[in-house]
This record gives sequence, C-alpha cells and structure tokens, in this order.
Amino acid sequence: MITFREFLYQTRGIFINANIPEPRLEAEIILSDELKVARHRLYAFQNETLTTQQIENLENIVARRIKREPLAYILGHREFYGIDLQVSPSVMVPRPETELLVERTLLACLEKLEKGSFVVADVGTGSGCIAITLAMHLPMCNVLAVDISQEALDVARINVRNHHLEERITLVQSDLLEKVDGPVDVLVSNLPYIPTDRIDQLSPEVRSEPRTALDGGQNGMDQLGRLLSQSVTKLAPMTIVLLEIDPGQSLDLKKTTMELFGDAAISIEQDLAGLERLFVFELPSEDS
Repeated sequence: MITFREFLYQTRGIFINANIPEPRLEAEIILSDELKVARHRLYAFQNETLTTQQIENLENIVARRIKREPLAYILGHREFYGIDLQVSPSVMVPRPETELLVERTLLACLEKLEKGSFVVADVGTGSGCIAITLAMHLPMCNVLAVDISQEALDVARINVRNHHLEERITLVQSDLLEKVDGPVDVLVSNLPYIPTDRIDQLSPEVRSEPRTALDGGQNGMDQLGRLLSQSVTKLAPMTIVLLEIDPGQSLDLKKTTMELFGDAAISIEQDLAGLERLFVFELPSEDS
C-alpha cells in the first residue's frame, strides 16, 4: 500500500516531468479532493495508507492531468474567492486574476448602498463565479448573470442553486446586453480579450477551455467594444463599469469610452504583477 506522503512525493515527481505548473500544489489538491480532507490537514495524516479504490481513482486523475487536461475539469469544481463552484468544459476555469475584479466591484457596490436596492449585470457570466460572489456579499443588490451560451448558463444555474441564490440572481441568455432592459447600476464583465494570434501560444490547459471565452478577435477588443456600444442605452446615471482587460488595451478602451460617454471618469488599475488588468469608469449624475 502507499501512504499519503508517498503519493504526494511520487505525484509531484510525475508532474515535474510532465511540466505541470505548481506540481506540489496540484498533487495536494488531488489528494485532498479524493480524501475530502482540507489541504492544510493532509500532512497530519501523512503516514496513513490509501485504499485500493483510492489509488485507482488517483491514478486515473494523474493520467488525465499529465495529458494537460485542466485539473478543474477533471475534478468538476474549482474554488473561487472562498467558495466552491462546479465547472465543466462549457465554461472558463475561474482565475485568481478575476478575484481582483470581484474585489474592485464589491468596493464599487458599497458606494451604491445609500441608493438601497440596485442592479448589477455580470456579462459573460460563465460559471457564475462573479455574480454569485457579489450576491453573497451584497444582500441589497439584484444580479443579472448574462451569457450567450446556454451550456454555460446551465453550469451557472447549478452553482446559483448550490449557493441558494435563486431569488437574488436572474440568469439571462443574451448576446451581451441585447436582452437586458436596464437600467443597470453596476456593469461588470470578464469577456474574451486575448488577441486571436496569441491563442496558440497559451498553455495546453488554457487552450482546452472554450475558445469563445478566450478569443477577443484581432486586437482582443471585439466583444469589449460591442459591450461598450450596447451599454450606451442600458446604463443608469452614475453607473460604474468594470472590465477585466489584457495589458495594452487600456488606451483604445479609453478612447472608445470617451467617444461614447464623454464625461465618464476613467481609471486603469493594475493586478498583483503590476500589469494593467482592470478598466473602470463611472458615468456622471443626471445633474452633471
């Protein structure tokens, strides 16, 4: 039989040889998931032995992973902002970078609390990770979780139900804002923003995700530009718009925003790596 410690050591070596990013972390996540034990507690049981069935299950996962299948798809779920979400190949795997977008959106929404209830639209919701996190932390907001993909909305619906937010989140199948009546008070979106010619340079794991959730067209701004154009008639006064972007897109987005919205107050914010990652603007009040 094999102990927990031996599995972690052996799997780490296999992943290193297969060029899997963060090999030790992934080995721990796999074992933690199989045992249903918190990852930080694994080493308290490191001398325990695995059953024959557990070894078979783990070997199957490792075999799939070294083929560069995303771990979140293999396990069927992913943690995001402290909550567990189901995922499938129909949706992007939630990423730590998007947690920054959530944090910034939470701050923007807190500024809206004096208004009482307000409407947040999460466009391109995918798994629902942004919409669900916002709804959990902001009981005064009503959230529209919008996606063009019915398959993605099916995943989001499961996650909404699992977190008991059916009365707070409305799922909308729409090409961006086409079927959203408005007015929207906060618009948040993580649309595809990677330029087409860079898709083939991405890791095998990322290339396994839905191309429609990655490919932003020639300059990565096809969907972002369409969203801004559609939003002209959908936003309330003083609406805050928050977009996750690719570094280098901010100047073009700023130009487009100024053409469409004139006096909007624009800010460009960096991620933990110092890269431009968030494009944020707020519309003026009706009196301005």
